[in-house]
Amino acid sequence: MNNKKFGLSLALAAVMGLSACGSDSNRTTGAGDGDIVSGPNGGGLGDGASDGSNGDGQTGNQNPLSILLDTGSAESPKWAYFNFEHGKVVPESGDWDIAVKRMKVKVKDGVKTALVDAQEDFYLNDQPLASAFINADPQFELDNYLATTTVSSAYEDNTLETVIGEEWYIYQGAGKVAHNPASYWVIGSAAANGTFAKMTASNISNVDMPGQDQVATFRFFIQQVGEPMFGDIDSALDVDVNLNQTGMKCVDFESASTIDCTDSAWDVKFDIVSAGRNTQWNIKLNGGESGEGYAKATDVVAENKYSSGSEVISYAFSTDSVASIFSKSSPWQYGADPDNSTAVLPNYRIYALDLGGESKPIKVQFINYYDDMANSGQITMRYMFLEDNGH
Repeated sequence: MNNKKFGLSLALAAVMGLSACGSDSNRTTGAGDGDIVSGPNGGGLGDGASDGSNGDGQTGNQNPLSILLDTGSAESPKWAYFNFEHGKVVPESGDWDIAVKRMKVKVKDGVKTALVDAQEDFYLNDQPLASAFINADPQFELDNYLATTTVSSAYEDNTLETVIGEEWYIYQGAGKVAHNPASYWVIGSAAANGTFAKMTASNISNVDMPGQDQVATFRFFIQQVGEPMFGDIDSALDVDVNLNQTGMKCVDFESASTIDCTDSAWDVKFDIVSAGRNTQWNIKLNGGESGEGYAKATDVVAENKYSSGSEVISYAFSTDSVASIFSKSSPWQYGADPDNSTAVLPNYRIYALDLGGESKPIKVQFINYYDDMANSGQITMRYMFLEDNGH
């Protein structure tokens, strides 16, 4: 999924689980989800407390600890939530700081992130260097990790990353936009009951009329439960959204209508904030970070790529999520090993997390995507508290 700016902020004058086969492993045999698998300097359990915490938390041993996070299989991925102060995996409803689901990483709202070491030696012209990835290992990279003691990069706040981004319009200049007829999305219902819709922006009015409000018409070709394919033009639902007026409009696939946005049955929400140059055109899904349902969508696709929502493989769908430095600069590299093109390898980037309040910043590095049985999504992350928060 491409990164999208939260709110699709516009600088306009007038308006606005991959399944991999690699077998390398660098963790203690037999460790389970949430176990501390290495202690001081990555060598052994060391000073880790029996409950999985780093002794006395932030005031304890200032050497890195490594934690194993079970993020499920490619067929059944799951989030693993972790609390740094207590050194424990916690439930989603608990006090978590960072969460990992296979190649995805997110942080709790309010946690700021920074990229401390981009590991540029692993890349040439933004392309992975196979030799660098193949020859690297956690122990070799430990010295560089330990040498990083301050946060020189600026921390960044979280932003909302929506699956449906900016591709539905084409900027025309002079504060006007036109619809993009080549952009479609397949969206699964928030009810997760087998209802789908294919959505596109079919028209935007007043493209050539300065000073006039622009109204975007979004067209939904709905596929109800039990139907073999998306509906045709005669049954399509058209929804008009004024791009120059602050407000919300919600769509429900099952009733093929717009509904009040206080109704939990909504699938797609058009959330418009009209603020001149800071106007935001948000298209949200009732799922992930934007809602309590299970709505999901593909990235932008061509009109005729799918005739039915059931044709879309499950991992082609995504939900709205919180974006942080991890989505802009991933800790993983896919396809860097020429002898194993499906392997996911760590690039050993070093990140810092500012948990807020009086908490010390955390230095984080992901060092393995597999366990010792070559199971993917069994992720080893090492971390330690820093004294200098870089502020």
